[in-house]
Amino acid sequence: ATLPVSGMTRKHDLSPWQGNELQKEALRKITALGDLVKAANSDTLTNIWERLQCSDYFYFMSTDNLDYKSNPFKTPYDAFISYMNIIDDLTRRLNQKIEKNNAANMTNQQIKDVISFYEKEIVSLQRKLNGKGE
Repeated sequence: ATLPVSGMTRKHDLSPWQGNELQKEALRKITALGDLVKAANSDTLTNIWERLQCSDYFYFMSTDNLDYKSNPFKTPYDAFISYMNIIDDLTRRLNQKIEKNNAANMTNQQIKDVISFYEKEIVSLQRKLNGKGE
């Protein structure tokens, strides 16, 4: 059986990285982005996603009595909030890239259909607006 490697004094103990709910939620979030990263097909976003899996981020969220001299955050919660904000930003960027990729692969007819849909939507909204103004 393969055992985890830990730089901590406790042999094979992953609790400094996965020991509390903040860390577990952050790990779930970054892992869940895997399919979006593949779909986005972007070297830049893939690189960001890979870097966000660095163990330091999870270590900074630890609630164990660890040496916090190298931790840039005041509390594990601060580290978690910062990390989750970065995850939210990456998720937004991944979705934008996927939409852009999808738009780039649309046929002329699909583009015409989208334009037609929004033209009808504009007319409908203008009617509602004019109806309220009378």
